Amino acid sequence: MNASALHAYGLFHIENGRFLCAQRNGEDYLICFSTEEAAKEFREALGVQEHCDIIGQTLDMYPFQAFYLDEEFVEIECRVV
Repeated sequence: MNASALHAYGLFHIENGRFLCAQRNGEDYLICFSTEEAAKEFREALGVQEHCDIIGQTLDMYPFQAFYLDEEFVEIECRVV
């Protein structure tokens, strides 16, 4: 997977400054979607539209290596800067 080419939309909690995550085997996975519309639908289904912004950027720009992207768990390799 080319993390610098894949654009994803995550939910960012306005008040606590954290992304919404799912846990699997004790590891946090950023919940994100390949379309902004899907992220909006998920945010509305949770009833958190007043509390969460949608952040869209490439996967490599998020502070995560593990993602729950479109209902699939994926991991990316660390990038060396």
